[in-house]
Amino acid sequence: MTLTEISASIYASLLREAGTQEFWNTTDIKTDINFLYRDTAKSLECLTKRDVSTNTVISTARYVIPILGTVDSVLRLLNVTYDSEDIDFTSTDRLAAFDENWRSAGDGTPEVCFFERGDENVAISLYQPPAAVKVLGIEFSYLPVVLTDELTPAYPFADGTILHDGVLSMQLAKPGGGRDLDRADFWFNQFMSHMGGLTKHKGYDSHGFKSIEESVPLRRFGGRLPSNYPSNQD
Repeated sequence: MTLTEISASIYASLLREAGTQEFWNTTDIKTDINFLYRDTAKSLECLTKRDVSTNTVISTARYVIPILGTVDSVLRLLNVTYDSEDIDFTSTDRLAAFDENWRSAGDGTPEVCFFERGDENVAISLYQPPAAVKVLGIEFSYLPVVLTDELTPAYPFADGTILHDGVLSMQLAKPGGGRDLDRADFWFNQFMSHMGGLTKHKGYDSHGFKSIEESVPLRRFGGRLPSNYPSNQD
């Protein structure tokens, strides 16, 4: 469903819930759809790109992560491959501890990748610089672009159900003549029932990193939701 279709579905549900639509407008509903879509994606890191690749260049260590049209920014690298072989994540500090002359290393087969300071989730560097032209595969979680009217959110939001339930709860919880906290709570519980399926995407068993300090295995997601999710409290 597109942003316009999801918004229309929520607007129709508000009419069924309240018997009127006079307390809401589609502009605010679309704003809340985008907020919930992007905030959930950022908090749970449930949107991933698995088929991003670029060709290496001989003697070149640094590669900008290719950003596709639906990606606003990269949240975390999940996996990097060189010539279809996984390579590990590390840091410049660890490389320096391993070999103080590591920056002078000649070309070879890259064994690790890392962020230079300021390159976090923008570009990755390889050690050693490649000695051949090969495919560099990159998998990452990402923050999606802001939806415009004819854009469809990424899976698992594409059918509109998650966003419908969450944003409907947000509308019914807002102060004003249409406020109904019991129904807002019902729809919030519907929204929450989808969260278990989203958190399953966060299974970083081996490696993944999002900052220059992270070069160790990440712990599993523990099910925490951000504090700014829909609330039935004043």
